[in-house]
Amino acid sequence: MKRFDRLILIILMVNILIFVGVNMFFSNGKIDGQSREYRVEISRLAEEIKNGNKPDVSNCRYVFDVVVAEADNSDFYNSNNDYVIKNINGRLYRFDYRLKDNAYDNVIIILNIILIAVSFLMLIVLLYLRKQIIRPFNKLSDIPYELAKGNLTVPIKENKNRFLGKFTWGLDMLREKLEDDRRKELSLQKEKQTLLLSISHDIKTPLSAIKLYSSALSKGIYEDEEKKKEVILGIGKKVDEIENYVSDLTNSASDDFLNLEVKKGDFYLSDLIKNINDYYKDKLLLNKIEFETEDYNDCILEGDFDRCIEVLQNVFENASVMKRIADL
Repeated sequence: MKRFDRLILIILMVNILIFVGVNMFFSNGKIDGQSREYRVEISRLAEEIKNGNKPDVSNCRYVFDVVVAEADNSDFYNSNNDYVIKNINGRLYRFDYRLKDNAYDNVIIILNIILIAVSFLMLIVLLYLRKQIIRPFNKLSDIPYELAKGNLTVPIKENKNRFLGKFTWGLDMLREKLEDDRRKELSLQKEKQTLLLSISHDIKTPLSAIKLYSSALSKGIYEDEEKKKEVILGIGKKVDEIENYVSDLTNSASDDFLNLEVKKGDFYLSDLIKNINDYYKDKLLLNKIEFETEDYNDCILEGDFDRCIEVLQNVFENASVMKRIADL
């Protein structure tokens, strides 16, 4: 935010410098140009006077009067106008001139208006970007960091901004999904711990019996063959009980692993292929592998779009792993 404010300040300073520089350039050009022009007019009028002609200022753009110094003219040097005095044929002549050029002034005025309008428009755009994009995005910049830390309980405030509204809505959906996954994971971990404790407790009984039977057989306590067979059958039953417990544990783990939420819907095959193509084209390009999709007939499919993408990605990743193994 501070960097963008600094950028706005820099742009304003640059515009001010451009405005001042352009005005100074045109002002100096105007003064220099007019200075040359009125001096040319004075030189021409002076040449006419040298030739004995009466000076004609009607065609002059800057010089508007020529005054001859008289013996009783005490106001010769007291003029409210800009003037130049020349000694021509032994007499003093005062050439009054006025530096003005309305057309040139109008060009400078129009140029200044354009510069001010462009600067003002640029300032409005920058302030609009600051209010509508930079400031809201700055408020959202800490959300991914908070989500990474596990702070998932606070809802993200809805933003009706046309630029960031969908982004904010997507972040809130991501927060809810992460929170739901975290809650499910905690529940699953609790169930697993409970199951492990229960099974471990249940397994101890048949294991103890097996241990006792094995110890008795090893020490030859049972001499009767029928009793030995009975003990051996007892060991087998206890082993079956342990197998049942292990089977229950395995089934529970499998059920948790395969507990995937599937949402059926309709989608186009082209959308599925486009998603896979966009995902792997740039990824494979980094490894200098060209990814091409052959022609196909588009159709509507029924199923879970996201799960289909996951399946295809798993197929591609497994194929990549097998290819690396084959290369080795």
